[in-house]
Amino acid sequence: MVSLQTPGAGRRGAVDSVITDGDGRYFFDRVSKGAYALVATKAGWLDGAFGRRRPEGESSSIEIADGERRPNVELLLWKRSTLAGTLSDEAGEPVVDVLVWAVRRRIISGRPQMELTSAVRTDDHGAFRLGGLLPGDYSVFMPAMISSGPITFSGGSAPMEWYQTMTSIGAAPMSMDRDTGVAAGDGRNVLTGMSDLTTTPEGDAPWMALPPTFLGSGSSTAATFLHLDPGQDRQGVSITARRVPTQRVSGTLVVPGGGTAASHALHLLPASLADFPVFDVATAITDAAGVFTFYGVPAGSYVVRIVKMPAPKGANVRASTAYVDVNRKFVSLSIGGGPGGVPPPVDTEPLLFASEIVSVGDTPVHGLAITLRPGVRISGRAQFDGSAAQPAPEAWPRMSVTVESANGFVPYMRFQGGRFSDDGTFTTPSLLPGAYVLHPSAPAGWEVKSVIADGRDVTERAFDVSSDISDVIVTYTDHAGAIRGSVVSSQGAPDAGATVLLFPAEPDAWVNYGVVSRRLTSTRTSATGTFMFTPPPPGQYLVVAIPDEQSADWRDPAVLARLAATAQRVIVRDGESATLALTTRSIR
Repeated sequence: MVSLQTPGAGRRGAVDSVITDGDGRYFFDRVSKGAYALVATKAGWLDGAFGRRRPEGESSSIEIADGERRPNVELLLWKRSTLAGTLSDEAGEPVVDVLVWAVRRRIISGRPQMELTSAVRTDDHGAFRLGGLLPGDYSVFMPAMISSGPITFSGGSAPMEWYQTMTSIGAAPMSMDRDTGVAAGDGRNVLTGMSDLTTTPEGDAPWMALPPTFLGSGSSTAATFLHLDPGQDRQGVSITARRVPTQRVSGTLVVPGGGTAASHALHLLPASLADFPVFDVATAITDAAGVFTFYGVPAGSYVVRIVKMPAPKGANVRASTAYVDVNRKFVSLSIGGGPGGVPPPVDTEPLLFASEIVSVGDTPVHGLAITLRPGVRISGRAQFDGSAAQPAPEAWPRMSVTVESANGFVPYMRFQGGRFSDDGTFTTPSLLPGAYVLHPSAPAGWEVKSVIADGRDVTERAFDVSSDISDVIVTYTDHAGAIRGSVVSSQGAPDAGATVLLFPAEPDAWVNYGVVSRRLTSTRTSATGTFMFTPPPPGQYLVVAIPDEQSADWRDPAVLARLAATAQRVIVRDGESATLALTTRSIR
């Protein structure tokens, strides 16, 4: 199906839709003058769109003049890819009816990170088929998380403490699997598992269990990746999961001020993946006395983490369990707007957290004392450099301060961002200590000029927040410049649809910049080969134009290093503009 749409409105904004004939041809008539998005869809294929030259690439609007005819407008689609294979144990026997995930490797904030995409269960031969995949680099992963909770705990009527800690900003997305009904030998805990639990853990004796396993390594932290081209059907992927001796890790959770520590979920994460959590090795829920036990923990280095989000006030809050299929669940809190659609106020209660390193060898770990601590906040004020009209007091509360993890991790439970008060001051919610990037929104007619924290310029830059910061100054300007220019092909003709990249000249700025950044950004050229950037913070930058079909991985520092050799250097100064003339360069 091909749809002619209002730009930015998605499929619901379709002006008209038609079905192609057997040769893929389509036709729209009586099209009014204007700009449109032209989108092609087909089951099992990635959407095609006018101007899109690669899977997941940017599209362009198609401009139609009065009475204009546009014949032979081609739209390119790409078939989705597939990974298929078998999962067996150390004896060569199939591992039946367990979950396996396709894990995609992506460059996020300048570093390779893993991202869960889709999952299926193995059949009675241990076979799996993971379809509908985007092109890219993939591994296959068998989670083997074991969740333990007190016999008196009921997941079907869980208290708010469980929802606040089960899927939180420092945890992985998976929460539980089928209830196996296996009871631990201590008579106090019931276990659930993401792989078959064939025995019962008794006392302190090592328990043989399947650990989380990646393709090619038999490890819970290392993975072998395979590249999938568009439409590739990769068969014969073989994974061997070997049962290993595992231990239990136990202790007590303490809540400051003497509050109850019952029904809190603690997450055991591989230490090497704790800053970008993909899965829990084990999850434990505290009993009425705050006691917890992790089961099925292989030897290794781990982080015990708990993050308790405050239950927001002044908003519509709903705890929900989302079923991806009948056996796989995700848990989240849904936070709606406040009265009249005004964003809810920033919660004054602190986030509580604990993050402790634990080493597990060939004996159990007992007696851990985990104490929750309050999180940190960032606050400050706005000031203006210019003469344009400043926001009215009633406009400020609709302006936000987004807080992004510097490593680009997007929490599975999103928290409310910071918000301005009517006097131009702002504060963020209580945060997990770490490295962050601040992105204040700007009022109409203004741009963010700088963000200063503790006397340092942190505009679009990561900075460590280990304690409260209360002196942030956000300066807005009404005389921001621009970086604009034109791009020609190697033949000297205007290059419509080329991708223009802008990135810092210093390589150490190519990592830890959050999810999006004005310091590393891209744009497409217009139909006449022109482009424009809103300028980033002052500094030295490199600008280069490349074919759009080569731009999928441009944020990889290794790619940036190659691009830097032919890029044009530009110095950005406050309030100044620059005009560049570029020639499209292929990445070699």
